[in-house]
Amino acid sequence: MEQSPLEGVKNSKPRRKRADLSVRQLRSAVTNGSHLFVHIDHRGATMRRLRDLIALYTSDVGGEDFVSEAVRCLIRRAAMLQLQCELLDQRFAQAGGEATSAQLIDYQRTSSALRRILESLGLERRAKPVMSLEQYIAQEEPAA
Repeated sequence: MEQSPLEGVKNSKPRRKRADLSVRQLRSAVTNGSHLFVHIDHRGATMRRLRDLIALYTSDVGGEDFVSEAVRCLIRRAAMLQLQCELLDQRFAQAGGEATSAQLIDYQRTSSALRRILESLGLERRAKPVMSLEQYIAQEEPAA
């Protein structure tokens, strides 16, 4: 009786070496920062604006290296609320400046929520120092 060439061999396939996975590869795309949302096309103008707002707010609080996950969450919420206000602004402008009562209530609630989040992040409107041209020139002149 003839013996099969695979008899006595438990697994005829060669074992593949396991790839060493980094922590970034083990985490979700949202957690590691490569996506804002799952199953959403990130190439549209709205998503680009959202990413820009997140980057601007992150810069305002000190940059990526100084942002905790809780602060990052608040920044994302603030950016989304600002984006929604901007979209409502656009709708109002397209309608000749007119809005329904319901739209105004939504706008007011969104604006108030945005202000509260920005305050909790410590972002507030600060007056910029303004000087005249003469003051600026005098500041730039080397002392004699």
